Amino acid sequence: MKLREWKEAFIEAGIIIALLFLFCWPVKIDGISMEHTFQDKNRVFISRASKYIDDIEKGDIIVFSETLEGKDKRLIKRVIATEGDTVKIDRGKVYINSEEIEEYYVTGMTMGHFETVVPDNSFFVMGDNRENSIDSRHLGTIDKKDIIGKVFLKWYPFNEITHY
Repeated sequence: MKLREWKEAFIEAGIIIALLFLFCWPVKIDGISMEHTFQDKNRVFISRASKYIDDIEKGDIIVFSETLEGKDKRLIKRVIATEGDTVKIDRGKVYINSEEIEEYYVTGMTMGHFETVVPDNSFFVMGDNRENSIDSRHLGTIDKKDIIGKVFLKWYPFNEITHY
């Protein structure tokens, strides 16, 4: 009887770990590119399942893998445009499909002159702290396969818990 109970406990633990891996993965913010939405050292939970169920939309905040200076990095940015959208940055303003977007979350000036069409299975992302962000203006669009997950909760610091 004891062996069966242990077996059931291990199966339950495995299921819980798998669910946590897919739906509630912790990530630590490293840097200032998403200020004022997130500060350096904040902690968030991401849903890894979001990329598999096509649950990523404009305005969502994602974590993705990118190679910078020969090292694999995890970056966190806001989705500005999705596949098929035309993105234009001109004179500090961002246009999606020729319409200026409202960006209440932005800190700093959106620098550069840029225009592109987002390819299939890709996203155009930018940091909220536009003057201190390495994003699609530098990296190009982000392929869906490089996405790790979508932020759904800032949980640290505890007095700033916020759902996204």
